[in-house]
Amino acid sequence: MRPRFTITNRIAMLTLVLACAAVTFARLGETHTELEKRFGKPSVRYPAEITTQGKRVKIGETEIFRQDDWLITAILISNKCVSLAYGKQGDFTAEQIQKLITSNAQGNGWVEDVKQSNSTRRVWLRFDGTKATFERLSRTLQFVTPAYIAHVKSVEEAEKRRAAKLPEF
Repeated sequence: MRPRFTITNRIAMLTLVLACAAVTFARLGETHTELEKRFGKPSVRYPAEITTQGKRVKIGETEIFRQDDWLITAILISNKCVSLAYGKQGDFTAEQIQKLITSNAQGNGWVEDVKQSNSTRRVWLRFDGTKATFERLSRTLQFVTPAYIAHVKSVEEAEKRRAAKLPEF
């Protein structure tokens, strides 16, 4: 006798699948509290830094979360997630990439940038300037927002002005 898949069973299964998927994927714009609620305490937390004018400069906070085979790295500036990187053991599936892209659409569409994409890298752009880059060799999918890029540029410019000041001997 074949098992019966009632509408109730199908709805329950779909709900379970969607609930599991929601746990795995952080979203751009989330706060530290929202990330902790989604994943628990970060396994590692340290200052996010860039190197400019020959020195390391703090630009925000980096939080790293582990979930199953996934490693999620979030960079927060002013308590907002402005960059996310997803890594995992093994290859990404097309479905996993699509789910991550969709989870970070924030009501916007993504368009693949065929000029930047090649056999080892795929790049997508959102109309607001957010960029997603999948690196096949390093097995990472990274999202970078315009807020992250603008903040880094601002810090670099401030450090350049500081370095250009004449010394007062």
